[in-house]
Amino acid sequence: MPIVVGLLGLFGRVLYQARKSDHPLTEEMVADLRTATTQARTSLGGVNVHAPEQIRSMLRESMIRRSELATALLAGKSVAEQKRLWDEAQREYRLLRKEMRKDLGLDAEQLD
Repeated sequence: MPIVVGLLGLFGRVLYQARKSDHPLTEEMVADLRTATTQARTSLGGVNVHAPEQIRSMLRESMIRRSELATALLAGKSVAEQKRLWDEAQREYRLLRKEMRKDLGLDAEQLD
């Protein structure tokens, strides 16, 4: 599971950089978005075999939201739509991370 969290974190950084750009996406940003999306999707195999259903479900939702944001960025959707998807993706990631930590018997951050 740590590898998946790392990939989601990387995906998040790529999304953040693309979202915060003051200019249209560069070719490099487009390539990074596509690569991060593909890497995150292909990393799910092990989790789908070993993780409890709750974590698999939360991971799926987190990936969907991040993928939707990548699509919105590539399509040049409104800043408001991008922000909504970003906020949802970040919230889902934090909830997923909390659930993973609980599953591993570690302390988990308190979320409202």
